[in-house]
Amino acid sequence: LRGPPSPLPMPSGTNSVAGSPPASPKMTPRKGDSGFVPSVENHGLDFFGNGKKVPALMTAVVTDDADMVTELIKVHFHDVDAVAGLYGITAACFAAMKGRDACLSRLVLAGADLEKADKDGETPAFWASRNNHPGCLAILREAGCNLGKKNAAGYTGVYWAAFGGYEGCLRLLIESKVDAAGQCGPRCETPMEAAEKNNFDECAAML
Repeated sequence: LRGPPSPLPMPSGTNSVAGSPPASPKMTPRKGDSGFVPSVENHGLDFFGNGKKVPALMTAVVTDDADMVTELIKVHFHDVDAVAGLYGITAACFAAMKGRDACLSRLVLAGADLEKADKDGETPAFWASRNNHPGCLAILREAGCNLGKKNAAGYTGVYWAAFGGYEGCLRLLIESKVDAAGQCGPRCETPMEAAEKNNFDECAAML
């Protein structure tokens, strides 16, 4: 059983007290053989803490700058499904993971692959459910996403919503008719059992 993900380090420049994002970085495009293409390697923030800067599109999501997301995709032709970091996270996955509703909406409009999972098999819908972001989950449901897909370890978003006592996400998932009774993970535990184990009576009653 893999526990909840550790929070990513706060990007350099973020106000650690107020939690407010820094101003969006100035993107300096470069000329390439295929036309006007901005660099996706040399701009952005080192929010994984490994000395490597992530694609500028990811940086726009990190700083919660929805307008920059749109500009990078429409004006500078950034790949909406580019991945970053050791786990191969897309901008849509990160937006859902961190509750960036506006950025996620722009990515949906730009045609992002909302079923593209990271290296652990976790989709944007899975991350929204696991991290208690019902706004993102509602956006993904409206876009027609599969909200009940299991990750590589055999867990569903429903399981994690029940495990964490996330009533809003759990209610939305149940209303979407996903399998809320199936056994999950190596321990073959159901969402109801997870809710009861953690004394989330309201969630258990929904199930």
